[in-house]
Amino acid sequence: EARAQAPGELLERCGVAHEVTCPSCEIVCAGRDPIVVQRLRGGGGLLTYCRPEGLFVHTFNTESGLARKIDAMRFDTEAVFAGAGLVERAALDGCLGVLPFLADCEKNA
Repeated sequence: EARAQAPGELLERCGVAHEVTCPSCEIVCAGRDPIVVQRLRGGGGLLTYCRPEGLFVHTFNTESGLARKIDAMRFDTEAVFAGAGLVERAALDGCLGVLPFLADCEKNA
């Protein structure tokens, strides 16, 4: 059922739409499905892969999980930070700043 719901609809269904801290951003990488990133109050957020057949693959992430995915997929962080407040930006920036100093096995520990 969730696969048929757009990100905003899923957040509403889960009762966390009021926890959205900034506008969602859509990231398009060549040869990949578009991804919508929605940050949530207190850290973390929802990443949604938008499949061409109109289905959605949603993943809720903690702050560190979101940072790892942003780092691994080499997202443009300015797009992810658009509209983010100072606190939200600082938290994610901190996670992203540490990742280059960790071995791959440590990033998911």
